[in-house]
Amino acid sequence: MTTGHDLAVQSGPSAHERILDAATRLFSEHGVRAVGVARVISEAGVAKATLYAHFPSKGDLVQAYLARQADRAEREIDALEQEGVGGVPLIRAVFDLAARAAAQDGYAGCCFIAATAEHLEDAAGVAQVLADQRASLRGRFVRCLDDDDPHRRDRTARQLVALLDGAKVASLEDGAAAFDAVVPLIDVLVAPSQTRAVGGRAQS
Repeated sequence: MTTGHDLAVQSGPSAHERILDAATRLFSEHGVRAVGVARVISEAGVAKATLYAHFPSKGDLVQAYLARQADRAEREIDALEQEGVGGVPLIRAVFDLAARAAAQDGYAGCCFIAATAEHLEDAAGVAQVLADQRASLRGRFVRCLDDDDPHRRDRTARQLVALLDGAKVASLEDGAAAFDAVVPLIDVLVAPSQTRAVGGRAQS
């Protein structure tokens, strides 16, 4: 016989999604290493066997959590591009997205920086997710820069990612104000690609 509770569970999020939702809340608030699988099971309201059917190890769960967060970040930037935001304004908009996240209640920092700080990149699958996320963001910044020199574009994109990372770390103490402090530096970094001399070569 199916109970009302069973029907509610069946009509709600799948076990896979409930587990990921619980892991996201717990990992974001407490860090990955501080949260055991038993706590995720309790928070998600699933059986131990159910969790391991979807995620054979904690490493698999962490990888799925970070991949989900990376996908969400990608979709946020995709939405901006679909609205016609591009170039340097898109770079500023990425910083603005991070600032808005930092202004939310319960903000606990960037999950990707936290994962690196916890040395989670030691796991091959997690390392790949983190590397792909950074490469994707760097690639977006490269495409936003108007500069004929690919090496200079790559260097500037790396500097912008480092600036964003620094603001995210500072935001743990300063909140969204950390991004207000560094946004003016975006123009300083992209200036060589915006200032042109005759013949299309950037001025020094």
